[in-house]
Amino acid sequence: MEWAPGAKGISIFGDFNGWNRNEFWLQRNEFGCWCITLKALEDGTPRIKHRMKYKLFVVGADESRMDRNSVWASWAIQGNSGLFDCCFWDPPAEEKHVWKYKEVRSSKTKESDRIYESHVGMAHEGGGVC
Repeated sequence: MEWAPGAKGISIFGDFNGWNRNEFWLQRNEFGCWCITLKALEDGTPRIKHRMKYKLFVVGADESRMDRNSVWASWAIQGNSGLFDCCFWDPPAEEKHVWKYKEVRSSKTKESDRIYESHVGMAHEGGGVC
């Protein structure tokens, strides 16, 4: 889902469809949110798999056309051109992170330590980090 009330159209494209900008167009609701449900492949596997790169193609109100990264992307990687692509993150159970240590605080950490600045991602309805 993307919120772009002024856009005339948005499509999603990437590794999963040969980077074809015209195959999967999102539908706009009355609030300016654009949504799509991508059906699984014939064998039942998800169309967009773990670590596949993707982008959004946005047609602006002025008919401008541009590739954009989703604000909901949980991971972005830099390509050979220097630009970033969204990367779908949904690892299988065997690839999920395993914590090595129970205690995450260093023995050097003091109770008075302060974080000067932090950016954890965009806020969303789920109440967590994107």
